[in-house]
Parts: sequence; structure tokens; C-alpha cells
Amino acid sequence: MRSSVLGSVCALLLLLRESASLGDEVTSNTVNPCCYIPCQHWGVCVRYGEDKYECDCTRTGYYGENCTVPEFWTRVRQFFKPGPDVVHYILTHFHWLWDIINRTFLRDILMRLVLTVRSNLIPSPPTYNSKYGYLSWESYYNLSYYTRLLPPVPDDCPTPLGVKGKAGLPDPELLVERLLKRRTFRPDPQGTNLMFAFFAQHFTHQFFKTYNRMGLGFTKALSHGVDAGHIYGDNLERQLLLRLHKDGKLKYQLIDGEMYPPSVVDAPVKMSYPPGIPPERQMAIGQEVFGLLPGLGMYATLWLREHNRVCDILKAEHPTWDDEQLFQTTRLIVIGETIKIVIEEYVQHLSGYLLQLKFDPTLLFNSQFQYGNRIALEFSQLYHWHPLMPDNFYINGDKVSYTQFLFNTSVLTHYGIEKLVDAFSRQVAGQIGGGHNINAVVTKVAVGTIKESRQLRVQPFNEYRKRFNLKPYTSFRQFTDNEEIASALEEFYGDIDSLEFYPGLMLERTREGSIFGESMVEMGAPFSLKGLLGNPICSPDYWKPSTFGGKVGFDIVNSATLKRLVCLNTRTCPYVAFRVPKEEQSQTGKSDGKVRPDELAVVMTTLDDKLLGEKLQYYYSSSEDEGSDNEDEDGENKTIRDANVTEPEIDYSADGSAVNTGPKGVINDWRKYKQLEVEQKQEQKKEMERLIKKLSMTCRSDLDLEKDKEKEKALQDKIKGKMTMQEYNMLQEEEDDEDFLQHYRMQRIEEMRRQLCRGKRFEQVYELNSGEDFLEALDKEDKSTLVMIHIYEPDVPGCEAMSGSLMCLAQEYPLVKFCSVRSSAISTSALFRDSALPALLVYKGGDLIGNFVRLTDQLGEDFFAVDLEALLQEYGLLPDKPPMVPKTVRNGAIIQNTVSDEDSDLDID
Repeated sequence: MRSSVLGSVCALLLLLRESASLGDEVTSNTVNPCCYIPCQHWGVCVRYGEDKYECDCTRTGYYGENCTVPEFWTRVRQFFKPGPDVVHYILTHFHWLWDIINRTFLRDILMRLVLTVRSNLIPSPPTYNSKYGYLSWESYYNLSYYTRLLPPVPDDCPTPLGVKGKAGLPDPELLVERLLKRRTFRPDPQGTNLMFAFFAQHFTHQFFKTYNRMGLGFTKALSHGVDAGHIYGDNLERQLLLRLHKDGKLKYQLIDGEMYPPSVVDAPVKMSYPPGIPPERQMAIGQEVFGLLPGLGMYATLWLREHNRVCDILKAEHPTWDDEQLFQTTRLIVIGETIKIVIEEYVQHLSGYLLQLKFDPTLLFNSQFQYGNRIALEFSQLYHWHPLMPDNFYINGDKVSYTQFLFNTSVLTHYGIEKLVDAFSRQVAGQIGGGHNINAVVTKVAVGTIKESRQLRVQPFNEYRKRFNLKPYTSFRQFTDNEEIASALEEFYGDIDSLEFYPGLMLERTREGSIFGESMVEMGAPFSLKGLLGNPICSPDYWKPSTFGGKVGFDIVNSATLKRLVCLNTRTCPYVAFRVPKEEQSQTGKSDGKVRPDELAVVMTTLDDKLLGEKLQYYYSSSEDEGSDNEDEDGENKTIRDANVTEPEIDYSADGSAVNTGPKGVINDWRKYKQLEVEQKQEQKKEMERLIKKLSMTCRSDLDLEKDKEKEKALQDKIKGKMTMQEYNMLQEEEDDEDFLQHYRMQRIEEMRRQLCRGKRFEQVYELNSGEDFLEALDKEDKSTLVMIHIYEPDVPGCEAMSGSLMCLAQEYPLVKFCSVRSSAISTSALFRDSALPALLVYKGGDLIGNFVRLTDQLGEDFFAVDLEALLQEYGLLPDKPPMVPKTVRNGAIIQNTVSDEDSDLDID
């Protein structure tokens, strides 16, 4: 009996254990119902238990289990409301209609409608953040988070984006490589230029400041809007270091008489520069990363000048105001100017609308509108517009690569604001949408954006389309008209509803003639307009003249334009706009910023070419074709001549010389002249020797003496210059006496001595420390001065031998200016440093007449001054060695010599 009871108990325990195991299995297979994203039209999914949920449809205009049944007035609005494509078509067509509307009160009515409809799509106050997928006090109160428009995807879903798509997402690097990386630069059909691209970066980085040290989803821009923190700094300590503390102004430095941001030596704020850039070359700016691109430095300089200009105006208007009030009021004016330019020019250009957008905060004073703003994570993700960046930058006829452009403040100061504004306004930017248009230099940013969205569990692209009242795509081929992209997306994601947010924005088919697709406009515009009009200065209590220092300051805000910002702060007024000039765009249907043959009969050079002079044949550029498949692997063809290279067909003159009016032709003509000059001097020496022998005869007639006197008188006017071959021939035909020759020689010797006294003597090797020193070494010397510059690195073989040789030559050729400069000091590329040193450049009159790279190929790694001298003389790039000038001459015998100059026509051994 006891054993049977015991057996029953054991059986019951086994049964309970199996039931428990089965329950665990059922529980593990249960899917969070909110992973299906069932609630539509802004409905909120609330989970109950393991597999139940409820949609909160309050004030959505819909009801039903999943908020899918429209209410009556919702049906009415849907019936009369046109779709986004129809609205866009109307706003971008019918010029005659919009010409009428823009001149009447209808413009204000439509502008108010645009502002309210767009802004109402953004919840205020904010709702979610990256930590909480539900409403909480932390989501509202903690400003260190970006807000979220949609809550994160639940972290217990079967797939990364809910329940659809594949279990794993594609590798970000592979995704970017196949679908986003640029193959060929595709210009924006709207004519957007780099002036717009840099404005976008400069403007948005006052509120897009992800604080990665805190974690993803955090921001350092705690004001969450247009606060001009990129000008004044994002905290009080940084602001105080940037301020001059006098008349409300910011610190600055003067370069060539123009105002630029100060260096970190004078304003010791933290800036993000690579190691090795000296502090005096680091500019102190409100945003610590703006040293990255000279285009950002250009805008920082313009706003610095504008701030100080406005301070002067307010100081004159309010002489009793102290430094603090002048600064604070000027900051409000600058914020107002920024918002006006953004709405009326920046957003206007992006939209392509024929309705003229208007910055007038009073339009919303009688409407329900909540002031204040929070920057959303989705807005930050959306604004990664790196396809705007070109493959190279074209400035004042120079082709500048990324390696020469990044972190190079000398680009800003060398060209100046006017030239940069004109260049960036004329160079077209890339098209943002459509894929395959991100330069390889910045693809890592796209990879990082995709990784960030996954870690923060951003909802799928189609869910955001529904959130902004757009119809979700039903297939990848509806999403894009590019078959290659559609097939790849099908392979990567498997389902259109699992397409990620950022790739969806970048790969969506673009609207005809537009910079990007429908989603970017419909999602970006509400964020932008809500942030701009939600600024405190646009509220009724702020928007009045007294806020801005009276009518004068208020007028500055209301009259602000991009052109006024530039032209009021530069010496001249260059072409400035967010679009390339229409005439330039219409010539080819697009403008890529490159000089076309019909505009200039020259080819753009690189910035290294500008520093190193104009290219010679086989000149080895420090940046051109880096990594090119066509590069000579053996490192040949890097000197000034190469007999193995086939020359192009050219015309020849009657004497057999090449007819070439370009740089190569001028250089060849100069070499030929030097060769003829040498031959002439050799002939002159022979003639002089014959003449001296003849002068040994002392028996001469009176008639001969009379002829000699006439000859001497005829030559008196010529002896101040060089004797030509014709003059020597005349002397050969007529017998001369020793007195005349002695008289001539002594006058020439005296002339040479005077020239030596007048000519600048160098007699040493000058070390150059920067690109600016390089240019000054050329520009500040007389046009007749020969300048030789040695580019080196101490650890490169042959550079030490070259330095020693130049020191010797500097003593022997005192009228030649010898210089040396490290390649790193003039920002040459790694390829140039590894393959072209030691290099020697020869200039005269600012023109490059000789160019040698990797001289060790010809001289070896251990050579001497005589070897280098012989090489330079072979190419006619050294003056004749200064001869010893005789002090006395007896019977043609030289008693003592002294030094002469290179132009002497007497050179007797």
C-alpha cells in the first residue's frame, strides 16, 4: 500500500515536471504583439500579458482595434485633401499663378497654412527617447537625450525590425559599398552648389552634437535649436574664452588686413585638429570640429565678422550699453538673421516651391503653436547629406583634393573669403538621393549612421512614411526605379517593410529634377519648420524691436540675406547663392565646377601644383592620380626629360623648333636661349683671344690711329651694355690697340662691380617652415633672382647629401637664393613623400623653369656639390660660375682676378 502511494506521488511529480517544461516551451515561442507594430495612425500599442495588446487611439481621428477606422471628419478631410505628389506638383508648376499669389495677401495665408500643417506633425512637448519606449517624465525633462518621434522597436522581437524580414541585417560596410558608395559623381539637377552644402553642415552642427561619451542617443546641444552655439560655443566657459570682453565683440586675428577667427593661442578652447598641427594654425571657433573643412571655417569667419559689425552698430546706437548687453543683443540679432536666411533661401531652395517662403513670426500669433523645440534622433539621422560633397574642390583655378583640403586652415587664409565664396557658389554639389553618390572619403560616416540606428532600434522606413501621412511602399521596385538597387535590397532585406530608415531615405527614387526623393522632403520639412518657428525669438513676447536693440537691430534681422551676410563683410561682393549660376548650368545642363575648354584654355592644377609651380612635362604631382592603376610602378618618368616617351604631334617653326605658346613652350624657349647664350660666350672668348694676339703688334699708321679714335667714339655709347657677336666681328675686321681694349675692359669691370654691389647676395640656404613661407620666398624676390627650393624629409635617402651640396653651392653662387622645406610643412601627400624626394624646384620671376624629383635616380644616394652642379648646368639651370675679374692686364696676361656677376660677357680663362 505504501509503495503504491509512493509510486502515485512520483508519477504526479513527473507529470507536473512535463507540464512545466511544456509551459516553458510555449512561453519561449510567444511573440511580443507590439513587435507587429499593429497600431496605425499614431495609435499607441500597450502590451497586456504575454500575447495581448491594446491600441490607444485617443485623438488620432481613428478608432477600431488597430486604429484603422476613420472618424467622420477624418473621412471628410481625406476626401478633400490632395496627396503629397499633387501638392508638390502644384507648388512647383504654374509660374503665372504663383507670380500673382506672391504679390498678394494670399501668400501670407498659404504661408501660415504651410507652417501649421508641417509643424503639427511634430509632437510638442516631446514624447519618447532612446531609453524609454513609453511616455515618461524622463523623456520630457532630460534634455541630454535626443527625442524620438516613434518609440524603439521592442528588444524581444523575432527580427531586428519587428517580425518581418530576415533574422539578420546586412553588413553595413557591404551595404554602403554596393549601394551608396559613389561610382561616378552625379551632380544635383537642381543646381545645388557647395555654398549650400557647407551652409547645411555649418548650420545644423549647432544642434546635431551627439555626445558619444554618454552613449548613443545623447546630445551636447542642450538648447535643442538655433542658438548660434556653433558661433559662440555650447557652454559658458567656451563662450567666455571666445569673447573679447570689449564692446560685446568676439576675439579675432588680422591676416592681410582681414578679420579671421583667433588661434587657440589667443582663445584657448578645445578644437579637434590632428596631432602635428601647431596651435598658431588652429583656429578657435564655437564648434570644436569646424577646423575639419575650410568651407566651415569660411562661414565661421563670415558670422564672426557679422557679429563684430553689428556690435559696432549697436555701440553707436547705444553708447551707454556695457559689453554684456551688447554681446547678448547682438547674439539675438545673429540668431534672427540665421533663421531668416534658412527659411527664405535655404529651405526655399530645398523645396523647389514657387511659393515664396516668408519669415514672419506674426503669422502664427493667432494660431495654436507651442514654442520650444527638441531635436529628434530621426532628424539627426535624416540629415546625413554627405552625397553633396564633390570628388575635388575647385578654387580660383586650382584643383584641391581632400588630403589637401581637410584640416587645412591655410586654404581659408590663402584664398580669402571672396574667392572661396565665389568658387563654392559656382561648383555644383552632388545629388543626395538615388544611391551610389557618397564619396569614398566619407562612406565611413554612412556606415556609422546605419550602426547607430540599429543599436537604437529605429523603426523601419515604411513606418515613418505612415507617420508622416505617406503611403508605405509595397515592393522594392516601387521604391526605386533602379533595378540593380531593387535586386540588392531584395537580397539584403527580403521584405520592403524591413527596410531600414537611413538606407530608405538615401536610396529612394528621386523626384524628377529634384535633389532627393519624396520622403526626405515630407519628413525633413516638419522638423525644420517646427525648430525654426519654435525658437523663443519668434514668440510674441520676443518678436519686437526692443529685443534687438531698437529699430536698427530689428531692421538688420528683417533685411538679412545670404548676399548681405557676405557682401557686408568682404571687400568685394562675389557671386553668392545656393545655386550655381543659371547661365553656367544651362551651358551643359549641369555644372560640376570644372573649367571647360570654352571658358579657359588651361587645365586645373592641384594645390601642390600651385605651391610647386606650373607642371612641367613628366612632373610628378604630390596628389595627382594617387593609387591610380596607370601609375608607373617602377617610378620612372619622374624627371624633367625622358627620351622614351612618345611626344604628341606638334607644329614646328622654320628653324625646326617647336611652336608652343604654353608653359612647356616657354620653358623650351628659355632652355634654347640659354644654350645659344653659352655658345655665344664661347665664341666671344675665342674672338677676344684672337684680338689680344693682334694687339701685340705696335706699328700703326696715323690713318689707323684716326680710325681707332672714330671707332672708340662710336663704341662709347655701347660699352655700358653687353657686346654682341656683331660688335666682336667689327673688332675683328678692324685693328684695335691695347689702350682701347684696356679702356673697354676696365669700364666693363667697373660695371660688373656695380652690379655685384646692387644685386642681393644670399650665400646661405634658407629654411622654410610653411606653405606661406614657400610662396613668400618666390613672391618677394626680384624677377631676375634665381630661386632653388629643396623639398626633403630627414629620413629619406639622398636628402642629407642634397642639403650639404646646396650649402656649398650657396657659397659659390651668392646671387642664387637656395631654400629648403620639409614636405610635411607644405602638406604634400604620403605618396609624394615616399616616391618623389629629394626634389629640387628652380624658379625665376615666379615661374617654374626646372623641376626634379627623386634625384637619387640620377645622382645616387651619396653625391657631392660638383655632381649636383654638373646636373643643373647640363639643363642650363645655373648661371655661369662667377669668373675672377682681372684687376690689371699686361700684354694679355691676367695678373689677378676677382668675382664677376652672371651677366658678364667677358669670361677668359
